[in-house]
Amino acid sequence: MSNHSVLNNLELGSRLGVICMRVGEAFVLCLIVFFIPYLTPLRESAIPLALILYTFVRAHEVAYGYADSRGIRYRRYFQWHAVTWSQVESITKDSRIVIVVNLGKGWFFNRKIMFLENPPVGELLKKSSVFERVRDAWIDGRSAG
Repeated sequence: MSNHSVLNNLELGSRLGVICMRVGEAFVLCLIVFFIPYLTPLRESAIPLALILYTFVRAHEVAYGYADSRGIRYRRYFQWHAVTWSQVESITKDSRIVIVVNLGKGWFFNRKIMFLENPPVGELLKKSSVFERVRDAWIDGRSAG
């Protein structure tokens, strides 16, 4: 029996983090629609538009979901998606609270999934963190499949 079977629906990401990102996206979209047409200097420069597009791309990567022995189930906006361990190219950790899952194939904007962790303080001090458990399950899943 493989080691990753103990991952019975390990929660990845924070629902509150995803909700905050979506509210931020809606706020930026309202700014674009209502205020930028009236601000002439911003319309003539491509820099604000580039920053806004970058913000949307980064916010699109944020999701929450669950990992189990079959892979990762995650949700970005409204629909649930599933990824098997064989489809995951790498799992890295950007900071203490961000787990990044890179997918090998798929649409350009959907190749990266970011899970913003919201662990309790005691969880940060444990050696067996969520990231290590998910990474170990990915390694076991790749070697088994």
